[in-house]
Amino acid sequence: MINFDIEMIDPCFESVLNPLEIKDMERYVMQAGVIQQVFPSKDSVSESYGTRDGFAYCGPRKIEMVGDPSAYGDFLGYDPVSNIITVMTTEPKTVGVHDLFMRVYLEDYPDIEAIQKFTVTIDHCQV
Repeated sequence: MINFDIEMIDPCFESVLNPLEIKDMERYVMQAGVIQQVFPSKDSVSESYGTRDGFAYCGPRKIEMVGDPSAYGDFLGYDPVSNIITVMTTEPKTVGVHDLFMRVYLEDYPDIEAIQKFTVTIDHCQV
């Protein structure tokens, strides 16, 4: 008789997400809005197992803004269903360079995440 143990290891706990691809954005006060769609990141385990498409093996991803919405709510909108960022403002108080962050994570493994910085620049109204 030989006894042995079988240990099942879920590789998704060790997966690494690629950084989000987000471009910096710039608008003038009172200028028409600009949009950008952010796409979920591939993860390292899903690139090695299953269909190897970078997405399927470790499940769905979620993308969210990081930080207090009061810091960016006057000039930036984010739709978590379509993952579309919109930058537009009528408020002169929003003029400046704003460093913002987005987080992507695996829904089934929320500790597996990547946080990406991007910059939104709001300039004074052009006449």
